[in-house]
Amino acid sequence: MGEIFAIFGVDWKVLFVNIFNFGVLVIALSYLLYGPVIKLIDERRRKIEKGLRDAQKAKEELESIKASEKKILAKAQAEAQEKLLNAEELAKKEREEILQEAQSKALTTIASAKRQAEEEKKAIMQEAKDEIAKEAVLAAKKILASS
Repeated sequence: MGEIFAIFGVDWKVLFVNIFNFGVLVIALSYLLYGPVIKLIDERRRKIEKGLRDAQKAKEELESIKASEKKILAKAQAEAQEKLLNAEELAKKEREEILQEAQSKALTTIASAKRQAEEEKKAIMQEAKDEIAKEAVLAAKKILASS
């Protein structure tokens, strides 16, 4: 084997020093470069995973808030609809009460007007009877006076 190394011109001392230097370089690079780079990559990976978890949590909270918002809007809409129906019913009742009151007043006014008209008619009829009686008496006096 030594002959093979001699043919290729490999010196054992130089080879051993090169292997030793390569080992020292590997150890130094792994300690000074590889370790911190791996640590930096792991830290970056953890930050990304945390960001993804936070984003997922925020998405779930947003969906929950949207669902809650829809429920609140539906409830408010139902309450508004109920209040509108109640207001409409109240308006109908008040309208009916006003109409009934107006009809009652109208009937009272009509009845009062009829009574007043009857009384005036009776008074006019009485006046007419009295006038006719006076005229009849005067006519009878004239007839008696002329005969």
